[in-house]
Amino acid sequence: MRFLQIILVGSILYGLFALITSDWSGIIWLLGGASFLFLSNKWMN
Repeated sequence: MRFLQIILVGSILYGLFALITSDWSGIIWLLGGASFLFLSNKWMN
């Protein structure tokens, strides 16, 4: 489960990097990563 969170944090960072380089697909990476990270945190508890 910890491995999954590392991947999700990576996707959020990728999304930020994509937005900085003005690639609007970064928004999808950010939203997807953040929502899955939120869900996985709920499952952990």
